[in-house]
Amino acid sequence: MDVPKLLHDWGFDSLITIFEGTALDCSIDYDALLLLTPEVIKNLIPKIGEQVKFIKRLEDYKLILQSDDKENNPVTPTTSSTVSEGLLSDGDVMPIERYTDTTTANTSLVTFYGEEEFQKILNPTKHFNLNSLLNESYFGKIIIKQYTENKTLDRKTRASLVDIIISHFFKTHGSYLTNDQLEDISYKIEAAFPNEKSEIYYVKPVKKCYSKYSKSLVARGKLVDRYRNYRTKLRVAGILPSTSTANQSNSWLETRTDPWNDVVRHWELTFELRQKCEVSNIHDFLTEWPPLKLSTGYSLIDVDFDRLFPDKGLLLHEKWDSFFNSVYTIKKDFVKDVGLEIIYLLENESLNQSSKTAIQILLLPYLIPPKGRARKGKEHWKASILECQQSLIVHAKIPADIERLIEDKVNKSKEAKQTIQPYIIVLGPLVSEIQQAYVILDKVRYSFDNTLRALEICFKAFHTCNLYYPFQSEHIYMLLQLCLFKIKTKWDKTIPYIMDLVTTLDAS
Repeated sequence: MDVPKLLHDWGFDSLITIFEGTALDCSIDYDALLLLTPEVIKNLIPKIGEQVKFIKRLEDYKLILQSDDKENNPVTPTTSSTVSEGLLSDGDVMPIERYTDTTTANTSLVTFYGEEEFQKILNPTKHFNLNSLLNESYFGKIIIKQYTENKTLDRKTRASLVDIIISHFFKTHGSYLTNDQLEDISYKIEAAFPNEKSEIYYVKPVKKCYSKYSKSLVARGKLVDRYRNYRTKLRVAGILPSTSTANQSNSWLETRTDPWNDVVRHWELTFELRQKCEVSNIHDFLTEWPPLKLSTGYSLIDVDFDRLFPDKGLLLHEKWDSFFNSVYTIKKDFVKDVGLEIIYLLENESLNQSSKTAIQILLLPYLIPPKGRARKGKEHWKASILECQQSLIVHAKIPADIERLIEDKVNKSKEAKQTIQPYIIVLGPLVSEIQQAYVILDKVRYSFDNTLRALEICFKAFHTCNLYYPFQSEHIYMLLQLCLFKIKTKWDKTIPYIMDLVTTLDAS
């Protein structure tokens, strides 16, 4: 096995010179790679964040090798399985980091670094102690002394403060900080120096639709400026991929669809370009990013979601049953009419898992009806329960119905002058006999054997493709976001009755 190629496939090109022995006085072949321990890796790789990622990737790779050995040398089968039955269809791409058993990797990392240090690595800004950092250097102590004496910081001192902070994160956690992390740091500054306003250091970006100038505004502030300045210097020095590299990868993606490993690599290099993408609908987003039109394009949605929200990707699968049961217990007595018929279907103990999940999704609008109003032309519009349901999931009895349902959605959206948002189509003669589930992005169709997996990709698509939840069901998506994924974003809409339900569910 070629170690440099393996490192390249894992996304560790910067380590190739180390493993070949040109950067350090060592040479690591494939056999030595498999014998590396966390202690040795710590000496090889100076940055903690990169250490963690490499250890995790190596542990996952070993698990894959062990799995292959078991297939080639079968033993008595057990009832346990790493991947739930039906979670992946035959054509699915299975990224190592998402669908292998990570218990071993995480355990070794926690054992090596300690629980507290491991959590700091996972959430660098959440566990960041500004006072400790400043007290580690003379310049930091000068900043504290000036504020203590004057109750304010001047321009030069603010510049020094920002420089110390950004240098710290580049040194300990790599060269990438999200807007949310920069915002966290600004709050830490305000907490440490109460007369300093967080807005001096970070101002949120503004989307075009919210801007009074009818154009989007990027994030601003002293932290943002210094962060961008550092990255520019690193690009010029050839240490970071340049914007031109990202643009070259973008051009590659526009014209090629294989080999798949190269698609994923170029996709990862263009992540920041997608975050700056200003298109306002899924049709234009798919046009700008053609790999999403492939049947395996949903795995790229996984890649971007994991980058946006680390450790959140599998929470829907882990918590869905308990979440739905809690909502059902609280709200079932308020269900009327058609909703009672759906409850009757749900009580069928012979349902397969996909059918059960589909029925649960169909029932959600009856358990939590829409209450808000939106402007539709010159009139105010209140979405019905049926409209809410159909914005989430639609039932096709036979395969021929699928194209008709998609066309109906397109035509109705054109008539209403609305954009089409991601939604689910389930296929089966009855909703109690679901055979297949599809996520529909405009006219692109992703196929899944498992309805819950379809719901997961549908939800992730809103965040990775920069889309708004459909008005008819935004309250349900917000509930999923806050209760299941535990995600908060700057674009969140506060819906009072949903916030009340979130509080109740969190307390239960």
